[in-house]
Amino acid sequence: KEHGPESIYLCSSYYYMGELFRKEDSIQKARSFFAKIVSIWKKFITEKDMQNSQNPMYSTIDEYYYHEAIQHLSVIKNFFENEFGPDNILTAETCLAFGLVCLKTGDYGSCMENLQKALMVFQNQGPIINPKSREVENLLRLLDNMNN
Repeated sequence: KEHGPESIYLCSSYYYMGELFRKEDSIQKARSFFAKIVSIWKKFITEKDMQNSQNPMYSTIDEYYYHEAIQHLSVIKNFFENEFGPDNILTAETCLAFGLVCLKTGDYGSCMENLQKALMVFQNQGPIINPKSREVENLLRLLDNMNN
């Protein structure tokens, strides 16, 4: 089991802190807590959970944590879209993390939709293909190969 400030098991605490700051209109503090959750989930899934198996659906944690993440990331995604816009990098990062969590819960349609949203925002950031675009393109390719 993982521990420390980067643990998925702390995401609930970060979420409730973010919600508290959001309700107090401390947008930047809420943003910081919510961005931490997005970062933790993306890192956990791409660096730990997906690396443990050739099957992206395989998971090392109880499904409960993914369902909780769906609820939290859905709220966070709406918050970032409303506060910073749908073309903001934070919104795209959230779409990426949300898409990965959707994959783990078996919601392939939402997974693909959110990964494609993230890719569009990353690609529109400039003429140079950035690592985030490449990362999402690779994930989409892996999922496409898995589906065929």
